Amino acid sequence: MTTETALPLESTMSTPARPLAWHTAWGLALRPSLAAYDTLISSPDVSSRRAYQWMVRSTATAAIPYGMVIAFQQDPAMLCLSPLLGAAFGALAALLGLAIYSAIVNSLAKALGGGGEYKTLVFAMSAAQAPVQIAGLALGAVTQALPILAVPGLCAAFVLFLYQAGLTVFAVRAVHKLAWGRAVAAMAIPNGVFLGAWCLILMALTLAVIAQSPATL
Repeated sequence: MTTETALPLESTMSTPARPLAWHTAWGLALRPSLAAYDTLISSPDVSSRRAYQWMVRSTATAAIPYGMVIAFQQDPAMLCLSPLLGAAFGALAALLGLAIYSAIVNSLAKALGGGGEYKTLVFAMSAAQAPVQIAGLALGAVTQALPILAVPGLCAAFVLFLYQAGLTVFAVRAVHKLAWGRAVAAMAIPNGVFLGAWCLILMALTLAVIAQSPATL
């Protein structure tokens, strides 16, 4: 019987001599490439603080137009206040979600034999999640404004979810130097729980809508 072992990963990209600009870091993180992630985590400014800043700023910025669409549809008088409140609460929720999710994935990776650090993993994951979060909120604003696009929007959101999950695998493998199977396992367990909860919520909402619909003969 053979067992998977953590192998050293060699990067074909140069190590950055100075901190990466946010757009460069995000561009690297959005590429499903070990070389790109090795370059990303070699940045001299890798820190959990920068990761948190990316998530808060990206979520708050993208949540404002999303909140404006909702306020315009429900209560135009709240057009100024509602988006700001939504941005504040959204940024806080995104920050907590990133910190907790990264901690869970990091703990699982360590349990599977990884040797990386939390600050490096959350840095790599935030560089991918921040732009994906912007795309998700933009998609939500479009589907909220155009309900006819709800089903295509739901499909697109699922694709974004899978894409982000795949990028998480690359981050785990690059940071913890795990074999592919173990990197997938570290990502799949918490994502599986999230996906299961999402399906249950969607099913409950569907049943609630059916229950409130008038019966037809």
